[in-house]
Amino acid sequence: MERAYEADFIVELDVVVELKATSSISAVDARQVLTYLRFTGCPLGLLMNFGSLTLLEGIKRIVNNFPEGSDPPGTHEPHAHTTERRSR
Repeated sequence: MERAYEADFIVELDVVVELKATSSISAVDARQVLTYLRFTGCPLGLLMNFGSLTLLEGIKRIVNNFPEGSDPPGTHEPHAHTTERRSR
């Protein structure tokens, strides 16, 4: 594999971490991480930009075929096949 397609870090074979130091994160940067996720099979990527004004602005979470049931608490939406409970 060429060096051009090598992630900065792969943590526990689950998370790809790509580091940048630019004024802002671009769509190309996000697509680069998604490509790494597809190549490695990792479900989660973190794009970290140390050139941002704040740390919060410099982190972008990118997912690839994230396993069902592993959504953060309070963010899970019911699937179409799930039945809702009716009030009486």
